[in-house]
Amino acid sequence: MMRQVHRAQQLLPGDYIRTGFARFNADGPREGEYYARIEHVEHIERPGFVVSGDGFGLDRTVRRMVGVRIQGMPGPVLLRAGDHHAASAIDEERQRWDRLHPTWPEATPMFVGGKAATAPAWGRDEAPGPEAIRSSRGSEVGRRPMTFEKPASALCVGDYLQTQDCRFPAEDMGFDEGFWRVEWIAHIEGSALPALLAHPDWARGKVTLANVYGISGVLVIPETTVRVLVVPNPERLRNDLDGPWHEKPYFQFDGAIMPDKDDQQRKDAALRPPAPD
Repeated sequence: MMRQVHRAQQLLPGDYIRTGFARFNADGPREGEYYARIEHVEHIERPGFVVSGDGFGLDRTVRRMVGVRIQGMPGPVLLRAGDHHAASAIDEERQRWDRLHPTWPEATPMFVGGKAATAPAWGRDEAPGPEAIRSSRGSEVGRRPMTFEKPASALCVGDYLQTQDCRFPAEDMGFDEGFWRVEWIAHIEGSALPALLAHPDWARGKVTLANVYGISGVLVIPETTVRVLVVPNPERLRNDLDGPWHEKPYFQFDGAIMPDKDDQQRKDAALRPPAPD
């Protein structure tokens, strides 16, 4: 897959940003598998809801942030500073389908202080969006891994969360494509929400902050239902555990609370169905 590299502030709606890294797959990655379409971008100057960054190219006071809403994801992502990979070419049929089936049709900024990005930042010469090409299709998978639903607030570190619920064409998706492991969790709720969200009611009382493998930022999920794998592919799990693991957040959030691990495990055990034979 040919790709471009953009700074967070240079990303625009229509870009296809990378949302995953190497996934164990005997057949190799499928065309465009690790990339998803950005639907909305907002720039946040001096975000008051972030206490500090964790060294990922950020100054400690965090003077600016970029929030993106990506097709298929359960919430927006606050991107880390630095470079982000975007696809330089995506199948033309997929691009057409993606434009007609948005996940986030509303363009109003979601975060306090956010302003919609309408023009490329300084230093970017390319037009937004990848080149439209005709790509070959993979073989039909025909089956999917066993999954179950639970509240976002019940997510646990180690869960394989569905972060992309669709990719055109659906029959071309890999067996467990779109599921990635959760590496860190925190919650913001109640009176702390108005400092983070421009429309606090969107959170339904609580947001779950998550580092997810392959996503270069913090996923912000409202109190909604999410889908996770019952049991990850054992070969994939071994492969993933050999990869990078971000046990610390990209940013320190004002008002964020770390959940009790034992309580999270009890909630999960009450919801998780038995593993298939």
